[in-house]
Amino acid sequence: MTLSACNLYVTWLKILLGALTSVGLIIFLLPWWPSTEYLVIPKYILLFFPRWWMIGVALCCLALAPFVCWKYRVLVILVVLIALQFNDLRVNLRGNSVKKENGITVMSANIGAGVSLANLKQVINTHYPDIISFQEARKEKMVLVTESGYQVDCVSSQCIASKLPFVREQIMSRRQFGGWGSFATFYKFNHFKVPLYFINVHFNTPRSVIEDALNLDFNITQASKVDDIRSKQASLVQEWAEQRLAVVLAGDFNMPVEENIYHQNFSHYRNVLSDAAFGFNYTKYTQWHGVRIDHILTSSIIDITSAQVLPPVGGDHRPIIATITPQI
Repeated sequence: MTLSACNLYVTWLKILLGALTSVGLIIFLLPWWPSTEYLVIPKYILLFFPRWWMIGVALCCLALAPFVCWKYRVLVILVVLIALQFNDLRVNLRGNSVKKENGITVMSANIGAGVSLANLKQVINTHYPDIISFQEARKEKMVLVTESGYQVDCVSSQCIASKLPFVREQIMSRRQFGGWGSFATFYKFNHFKVPLYFINVHFNTPRSVIEDALNLDFNITQASKVDDIRSKQASLVQEWAEQRLAVVLAGDFNMPVEENIYHQNFSHYRNVLSDAAFGFNYTKYTQWHGVRIDHILTSSIIDITSAQVLPPVGGDHRPIIATITPQI
């Protein structure tokens, strides 16, 4: 390779690194994106389209890093770290997996179309969680837990099963947003010294915006409407939860941790998978990629012992489970 060709090659590599660093910075700032209508569609494209491409490009840059000066090698490292973070790689070095005294195990599962009830029952019998929140459930499906001695309560397509006694406190309906069913159901457990409040969550999906974008239909007005409803639902749940001391939120949030709506309303809670899981923790899968949109969140006074995404039971969601201990 001639000197001029080599210089041209290095120049283009530097341009590529600069462009990737800019993209990485945009991705890094997603939780703080302003709620501007013109940014709604780009936000959902970045959040819900495949993310693995960034790892591939970052690794290519890493292989080419020896050919550039140290300043650009720093950019390469930065791009690689952002790519791994954006693809939800978690490294938990605490090594704490022993259930503590007064600890409880909480599980959440979206059991919509495609779920094998036999597989789900096997998972429940293996882990035997104390509290389970279900989304896209039906009362007839709850036979698999009532047979195991759980107390069950269902509100539209949201169900809860518990070995501990509880009372239902409140329901938040989608009717106020022109929909049907509930997006949050609130429960109270008096098993501890102070009440533990449990919220079964299933916020609206942004699927229509994503599908429109795939079809090159960029309807800003409709996308903003979808985003506004999701933001209001999250805000209502957060306002209710912040008035309680010990809270667990579990369910299908339909939002990754990088979304600004999540950051504005739930970033002050502890996310069990973020804090205690290991590896890639996708909970929702498509033919092309995975993303973590199912969560179990806790108040800061609740200690997280362990957390993991469980094996698939059919359908496009995977159950998640965590062992927690209220410090009350």
